[in-house]
Amino acid sequence: MIAGLSAAILWSIGSMLVGLIHEKDVNSRVMQAFRLPVTFVFLLLSNWFITGMPWTVDITPTAWGWLLTSGAVGLALGDIFLFGSYRYIGPRLGMLLMVCAPLFSALLAWVFLGEVSTTTQILGMGVTLGGVAWVISDRNSVTSRPEYTNYKLGVLFGFLAAAGQGIGAFMTRLAFETGDISALNATLVRIIGGIVATAIILLFYRELVSSYKVLYRERRASFLLLITVFFGPFIGVWLSSVAFKTTHLGVASTLLALPPVFMIPIGYYVFNENISWQSIVGTLIAIGGVAILFLA
Repeated sequence: MIAGLSAAILWSIGSMLVGLIHEKDVNSRVMQAFRLPVTFVFLLLSNWFITGMPWTVDITPTAWGWLLTSGAVGLALGDIFLFGSYRYIGPRLGMLLMVCAPLFSALLAWVFLGEVSTTTQILGMGVTLGGVAWVISDRNSVTSRPEYTNYKLGVLFGFLAAAGQGIGAFMTRLAFETGDISALNATLVRIIGGIVATAIILLFYRELVSSYKVLYRERRASFLLLITVFFGPFIGVWLSSVAFKTTHLGVASTLLALPPVFMIPIGYYVFNENISWQSIVGTLIAIGGVAILFLA
Protein backbone atom coordinates (compact mmCIF):
# COMPACT_ATOMS: atom_id res chain seq x y z
CA MET A 1 0.00 0.00 0.00
CA ILE A 2 2.88 2.35 0.76
CA ALA A 3 4.36 1.57 -2.67
CA GLY A 4 1.08 2.31 -4.43
CA LEU A 5 0.58 5.57 -2.56
CA SER A 6 4.20 6.59 -3.26
CA ALA A 7 3.76 5.85 -6.97
CA ALA A 8 0.64 8.02 -7.10
CA ILE A 9 2.48 10.90 -5.40
CA LEU A 10 5.44 10.62 -7.78
CA TRP A 11 3.14 10.60 -10.81
CA SER A 12 1.42 13.72 -9.48
CA ILE A 13 4.76 15.48 -9.05
CA GLY A 14 5.78 14.40 -12.56
CA SER A 15 2.58 15.83 -14.02
CA MET A 16 3.21 19.08 -12.17
CA LEU A 17 6.72 19.33 -13.62
CA VAL A 18 5.46 18.66 -17.14
CA GLY A 19 2.83 21.35 -16.61
CA LEU A 20 5.58 23.84 -15.71
CA ILE A 21 7.17 23.39 -19.15
CA HIS A 22 5.89 26.06 -21.52
CA GLU A 23 4.27 24.63 -24.66
CA LYS A 24 5.64 27.49 -26.73
CA ASP A 25 9.16 26.33 -25.85
CA VAL A 26 8.75 22.53 -25.92
CA ASN A 27 5.62 20.97 -27.41
CA SER A 28 4.15 17.60 -26.50
CA ARG A 29 5.76 15.77 -29.43
CA VAL A 30 9.21 17.02 -28.49
CA MET A 31 8.63 15.97 -24.87
CA GLN A 32 7.97 12.41 -26.03
CA ALA A 33 11.09 12.46 -28.20
CA PHE A 34 13.03 12.95 -24.95
CA ARG A 35 11.03 10.94 -22.42
CA LEU A 36 10.68 7.62 -24.21
CA PRO A 37 14.35 7.03 -25.19
CA VAL A 38 15.54 8.05 -21.70
CA THR A 39 12.98 5.76 -20.09
CA PHE A 40 14.15 2.94 -22.36
CA VAL A 41 17.75 3.42 -21.22
CA PHE A 42 16.74 3.44 -17.54
CA LEU A 43 14.79 0.21 -17.97
CA LEU A 44 17.60 -1.48 -19.91
CA LEU A 45 20.01 -0.67 -17.09
CA SER A 46 17.50 -1.98 -14.55
CA ASN A 47 17.11 -5.25 -16.46
CA TRP A 48 20.89 -5.56 -16.67
CA PHE A 49 21.18 -5.02 -12.92
CA ILE A 50 18.41 -7.54 -12.10
CA THR A 51 19.14 -10.32 -14.61
CA GLY A 52 22.77 -9.70 -15.62
CA MET A 53 21.66 -9.02 -19.20
CA PRO A 54 20.26 -5.80 -20.69
CA TRP A 55 17.68 -7.79 -22.66
CA THR A 56 16.01 -11.14 -21.98
CA VAL A 57 14.18 -12.43 -25.04
CA ASP A 58 11.01 -14.29 -24.02
CA ILE A 59 8.49 -12.78 -26.42
CA THR A 60 6.78 -14.45 -29.39
CA PRO A 61 6.32 -12.61 -32.73
CA THR A 62 2.59 -12.25 -32.06
CA ALA A 63 3.27 -10.70 -28.67
CA TRP A 64 5.84 -8.38 -30.29
CA GLY A 65 3.14 -7.12 -32.62
CA TRP A 66 0.64 -6.46 -29.84
CA LEU A 67 3.22 -4.78 -27.59
CA LEU A 68 4.65 -2.57 -30.35
CA THR A 69 1.16 -1.45 -31.32
CA SER A 70 0.29 -0.95 -27.67
CA GLY A 71 3.32 1.30 -27.23
CA ALA A 72 2.48 3.30 -30.34
CA VAL A 73 -1.11 3.90 -29.24
CA GLY A 74 -0.68 4.17 -25.48
CA LEU A 75 2.78 5.67 -25.02
CA ALA A 76 3.18 7.78 -28.17
CA LEU A 77 -0.29 9.01 -29.13
CA GLY A 78 -1.75 8.70 -25.62
CA ASP A 79 0.95 10.73 -23.90
CA ILE A 80 1.09 13.31 -26.69
CA PHE A 81 -2.63 13.91 -26.21
CA LEU A 82 -2.15 13.95 -22.42
CA PHE A 83 0.54 16.64 -22.61
CA GLY A 84 -1.68 18.52 -25.04
CA SER A 85 -4.50 18.46 -22.50
CA TYR A 86 -2.10 19.86 -19.89
CA ARG A 87 -1.46 22.73 -22.29
CA TYR A 88 -5.14 23.66 -22.59
CA ILE A 89 -6.74 22.73 -19.24
CA GLY A 90 -3.80 22.11 -16.89
CA PRO A 91 -2.39 18.94 -15.27
CA ARG A 92 -5.16 18.64 -12.66
CA LEU A 93 -8.01 18.13 -15.14
CA GLY A 94 -5.76 16.25 -17.55
CA MET A 95 -4.93 13.70 -14.84
CA LEU A 96 -8.58 13.46 -13.81
CA LEU A 97 -9.68 12.54 -17.32
CA MET A 98 -7.15 9.70 -17.29
CA VAL A 99 -9.24 7.81 -14.72
CA CYS A 100 -11.53 6.98 -17.64
CA ALA A 101 -8.82 4.76 -19.20
CA PRO A 102 -10.08 1.54 -17.51
CA LEU A 103 -13.51 2.19 -19.00
CA PHE A 104 -12.07 1.98 -22.53
CA SER A 105 -10.24 -1.24 -21.62
CA ALA A 106 -13.44 -2.76 -20.21
CA LEU A 107 -15.38 -1.75 -23.33
CA LEU A 108 -12.81 -3.42 -25.61
CA ALA A 109 -12.79 -6.56 -23.46
CA TRP A 110 -16.58 -6.71 -23.77
CA VAL A 111 -16.60 -6.18 -27.55
CA PHE A 112 -13.67 -8.41 -28.54
CA LEU A 113 -13.37 -10.95 -25.72
CA GLY A 114 -16.99 -11.24 -24.68
CA GLU A 115 -16.22 -10.28 -21.08
CA VAL A 116 -19.40 -9.05 -19.44
CA SER A 117 -18.97 -6.63 -16.55
CA THR A 118 -20.82 -7.28 -13.30
CA THR A 119 -23.51 -4.94 -12.02
CA THR A 120 -21.07 -3.56 -9.45
CA GLN A 121 -18.44 -2.89 -12.11
CA ILE A 122 -20.98 -1.10 -14.30
CA LEU A 123 -21.97 0.95 -11.26
CA GLY A 124 -18.30 1.87 -10.72
CA MET A 125 -17.95 2.96 -14.36
CA GLY A 126 -21.08 5.08 -14.10
CA VAL A 127 -19.94 6.74 -10.88
CA THR A 128 -16.51 7.46 -12.41
CA LEU A 129 -18.01 9.04 -15.53
CA GLY A 130 -20.50 10.99 -13.41
CA GLY A 131 -17.74 12.41 -11.21
CA VAL A 132 -15.60 13.36 -14.20
CA ALA A 133 -18.56 14.93 -16.02
CA TRP A 134 -19.46 16.97 -12.95
CA VAL A 135 -15.92 18.32 -12.66
CA ILE A 136 -15.49 19.28 -16.32
CA SER A 137 -18.92 20.94 -16.33
CA ASP A 138 -17.48 23.47 -13.86
CA ARG A 139 -15.23 25.09 -16.45
CA ASN A 140 -15.07 28.40 -14.54
CA SER A 141 -12.91 26.80 -11.86
CA VAL A 142 -10.15 25.74 -14.23
CA THR A 143 -7.58 28.46 -13.88
CA SER A 144 -6.77 32.13 -14.09
CA ARG A 145 -3.65 31.43 -16.17
CA PRO A 146 -3.93 32.91 -19.70
CA GLU A 147 -1.93 29.98 -21.13
CA TYR A 148 -4.95 27.69 -20.85
CA THR A 149 -6.73 28.91 -23.93
CA ASN A 150 -9.01 26.19 -25.31
CA TYR A 151 -11.12 24.32 -22.77
CA LYS A 152 -13.05 22.10 -25.18
CA LEU A 153 -9.92 21.03 -27.05
CA GLY A 154 -8.17 20.29 -23.76
CA VAL A 155 -11.05 18.07 -22.58
CA LEU A 156 -11.09 16.29 -25.97
CA PHE A 157 -7.33 15.67 -25.74
CA GLY A 158 -7.78 14.34 -22.20
CA PHE A 159 -10.39 11.80 -23.32
CA LEU A 160 -8.22 10.80 -26.31
CA ALA A 161 -5.30 10.29 -23.91
CA ALA A 162 -7.47 8.06 -21.70
CA ALA A 163 -8.63 6.14 -24.78
CA GLY A 164 -5.01 5.68 -25.88
CA GLN A 165 -4.00 4.35 -22.48
CA GLY A 166 -7.03 2.08 -22.26
CA ILE A 167 -6.49 0.66 -25.75
CA GLY A 168 -2.78 0.23 -25.02
CA ALA A 169 -3.55 -1.66 -21.81
CA PHE A 170 -5.97 -3.95 -23.67
CA MET A 171 -3.35 -4.74 -26.34
CA THR A 172 -0.77 -5.44 -23.64
CA ARG A 173 -3.15 -7.91 -22.07
CA LEU A 174 -3.56 -9.68 -25.42
CA ALA A 175 0.23 -9.95 -25.60
CA PHE A 176 0.44 -11.50 -22.12
CA GLU A 177 -2.13 -14.11 -23.15
CA THR A 178 0.26 -15.46 -25.84
CA GLY A 179 2.71 -16.82 -23.26
CA ASP A 180 4.81 -16.20 -20.17
CA ILE A 181 6.33 -12.73 -20.67
CA SER A 182 8.22 -10.74 -18.06
CA ALA A 183 6.65 -7.37 -17.29
CA LEU A 184 9.99 -5.58 -17.75
CA ASN A 185 10.57 -7.04 -21.22
CA ALA A 186 7.00 -6.22 -22.21
CA THR A 187 7.54 -2.62 -21.11
CA LEU A 188 10.76 -2.39 -23.11
CA VAL A 189 9.00 -3.57 -26.27
CA ARG A 190 6.12 -1.16 -25.66
CA ILE A 191 8.59 1.71 -25.36
CA ILE A 192 10.22 0.68 -28.65
CA GLY A 193 6.79 0.94 -30.27
CA GLY A 194 6.31 4.34 -28.69
CA ILE A 195 9.72 5.57 -29.87
CA VAL A 196 9.10 4.43 -33.46
CA ALA A 197 5.62 5.98 -33.53
CA THR A 198 6.92 9.25 -32.05
CA ALA A 199 9.71 9.35 -34.67
CA ILE A 200 7.14 8.89 -37.45
CA ILE A 201 4.99 11.68 -36.01
CA LEU A 202 8.03 13.98 -35.75
CA LEU A 203 8.98 13.18 -39.35
CA PHE A 204 5.44 14.08 -40.42
CA TYR A 205 5.74 17.44 -38.66
CA ARG A 206 9.36 17.81 -39.86
CA GLU A 207 10.55 18.05 -36.25
CA LEU A 208 12.72 14.96 -35.87
CA VAL A 209 16.03 16.84 -35.92
CA SER A 210 14.79 20.19 -34.67
CA SER A 211 13.17 18.59 -31.60
CA TYR A 212 16.54 17.62 -30.14
CA LYS A 213 17.90 21.06 -30.96
CA VAL A 214 15.01 22.49 -28.97
CA LEU A 215 15.78 20.20 -26.04
CA TYR A 216 19.44 21.20 -26.14
CA ARG A 217 18.49 24.88 -26.17
CA GLU A 218 15.81 24.60 -23.48
CA ARG A 219 18.00 23.22 -20.69
CA ARG A 220 15.43 23.91 -17.96
CA ALA A 221 12.75 21.93 -19.80
CA SER A 222 15.16 19.05 -20.44
CA PHE A 223 16.11 18.93 -16.76
CA LEU A 224 12.45 18.87 -15.69
CA LEU A 225 11.73 16.12 -18.21
CA LEU A 226 14.67 14.08 -16.92
CA ILE A 227 13.29 14.32 -13.37
CA THR A 228 9.80 13.28 -14.56
CA VAL A 229 11.25 10.26 -16.37
CA PHE A 230 13.25 9.10 -13.35
CA PHE A 231 10.49 9.49 -10.77
CA GLY A 232 7.49 8.76 -13.04
CA PRO A 233 7.92 6.14 -15.79
CA PHE A 234 10.92 4.62 -14.00
CA ILE A 235 10.54 4.65 -10.17
CA GLY A 236 6.77 5.18 -10.31
CA VAL A 237 6.16 2.18 -12.58
CA TRP A 238 8.46 0.03 -10.43
CA LEU A 239 6.56 1.02 -7.27
CA SER A 240 3.25 0.29 -8.99
CA SER A 241 4.51 -3.21 -9.82
CA VAL A 242 5.45 -3.68 -6.15
CA ALA A 243 1.96 -2.56 -5.15
CA PHE A 244 0.27 -5.00 -7.53
CA LYS A 245 2.49 -7.82 -6.22
CA THR A 246 2.12 -7.19 -2.49
CA THR A 247 -1.48 -6.06 -2.02
CA HIS A 248 -4.97 -6.68 -3.37
CA LEU A 249 -5.38 -5.70 -7.03
CA GLY A 250 -8.38 -3.50 -6.29
CA VAL A 251 -6.61 -1.68 -3.45
CA ALA A 252 -3.48 -1.13 -5.56
CA SER A 253 -5.50 0.11 -8.56
CA THR A 254 -7.45 2.53 -6.38
CA LEU A 255 -4.28 3.91 -4.80
CA LEU A 256 -2.71 4.36 -8.23
CA ALA A 257 -5.79 6.31 -9.35
CA LEU A 258 -5.26 8.96 -6.65
CA PRO A 259 -3.10 11.50 -8.60
CA PRO A 260 -6.15 13.68 -9.47
CA VAL A 261 -6.77 14.10 -5.72
CA PHE A 262 -3.13 15.09 -5.10
CA MET A 263 -3.36 17.47 -8.06
CA ILE A 264 -6.03 19.55 -6.29
CA PRO A 265 -3.63 21.33 -3.88
CA ILE A 266 -0.94 21.38 -6.60
CA GLY A 267 -3.38 23.03 -8.99
CA TYR A 268 -4.31 25.62 -6.37
CA TYR A 269 -0.84 26.51 -5.08
CA VAL A 270 1.33 25.93 -8.17
CA PHE A 271 -0.96 26.73 -11.11
CA ASN A 272 -3.21 29.32 -9.44
CA GLU A 273 -6.40 27.44 -10.26
CA ASN A 274 -9.70 28.61 -8.81
CA ILE A 275 -10.81 25.23 -7.49
CA SER A 276 -14.46 25.02 -6.43
CA TRP A 277 -16.10 22.58 -4.06
CA GLN A 278 -17.80 21.06 -7.11
CA SER A 279 -14.39 20.16 -8.55
CA ILE A 280 -13.19 18.67 -5.25
CA VAL A 281 -16.34 16.61 -4.65
CA GLY A 282 -16.52 15.53 -8.29
CA THR A 283 -12.91 14.34 -8.19
CA LEU A 284 -13.55 12.32 -5.03
CA ILE A 285 -16.67 10.80 -6.63
CA ALA A 286 -14.65 9.81 -9.71
CA ILE A 287 -11.97 8.15 -7.56
CA GLY A 288 -14.74 6.42 -5.61
CA GLY A 289 -16.04 5.03 -8.90
CA VAL A 290 -12.56 3.69 -9.69
CA ALA A 291 -12.50 2.02 -6.26
CA ILE A 292 -15.90 0.38 -6.89
CA LEU A 293 -14.73 -0.79 -10.32
CA PHE A 294 -11.53 -2.45 -9.10
CA LEU A 295 -12.78 -3.72 -5.75
CA ALA A 296 -15.85 -5.34 -7.27
